[in-house]
Amino acid sequence: MLLQYSAKYCITDVNECTDHNGGCSDTCTDNVGGFNCSCNDGFKLMKDKKGCKACPTGTWGKDCLRDCNCRDSDTACNETTGCAECPGGFTGGDCHEDIDECTVNDPCDGHSTCSNTIGTFKCVCHAGYTQYNATVCQGKQHVITTLYNSYVMDATLVLFVCVLCPRLDCFNSNALNRPRLPS
Repeated sequence: MLLQYSAKYCITDVNECTDHNGGCSDTCTDNVGGFNCSCNDGFKLMKDKKGCKACPTGTWGKDCLRDCNCRDSDTACNETTGCAECPGGFTGGDCHEDIDECTVNDPCDGHSTCSNTIGTFKCVCHAGYTQYNATVCQGKQHVITTLYNSYVMDATLVLFVCVLCPRLDCFNSNALNRPRLPS
């Protein structure tokens, strides 16, 4: 910060922060007769007292003054917040190590092969099987059985409701929005 002089007297205090942020990388704080630079959390001031650099591994916070003591392998030291959980599918001190879900605990059923991908996995169905959900493959016979059971369940429900409520016209195709029972 510079002071402007007129003859013998100081007239105004110049705010150096208004000119290119005082040369500071992050924050410039004006004060009488000068200015100070400071860094955001997760960074510390360099020797030039203007630039900022990221916290070294294992430290975090304002001026990198806090140490990370992450004990779990699924946590990492975040320069801003300290120990943080790794996103799903990753592990290690910097959360860059991929977890091989296929090796750790094969989530796929017996009709598929597990294929590890970055951060996740995919179940690849064997020949003659189709994907039912992320971890289950089913053959054509299973699909037919599932559809048959679904129809039988619906027909049983309609019949049950008709017995309990004899005033309902259950054999009208609009009744209960269910399929009409075969005669």
